[in-house]
Amino acid sequence: MQVFYWVQIYSNAVSRLNLKLDHIETIASISWFLLCVNGIYGGIKKWFLILSHFYCVLNDIIFMVLGF
Repeated sequence: MQVFYWVQIYSNAVSRLNLKLDHIETIASISWFLLCVNGIYGGIKKWFLILSHFYCVLNDIIFMVLGF
């Protein structure tokens, strides 16, 4: 009877630990996804800034060459 009691406590602890591990994995995957989205968004924003800067420079060169 005593052995059964300890086995039950052990299995309860393991199931709780598994539940916590599942939560940790879910939180980790969500935060990883958010980091990826943030990285993609940051990359798009950086490229947009580079392209807009390039467009401004190109615009200035065209205006200088054409003399507008």
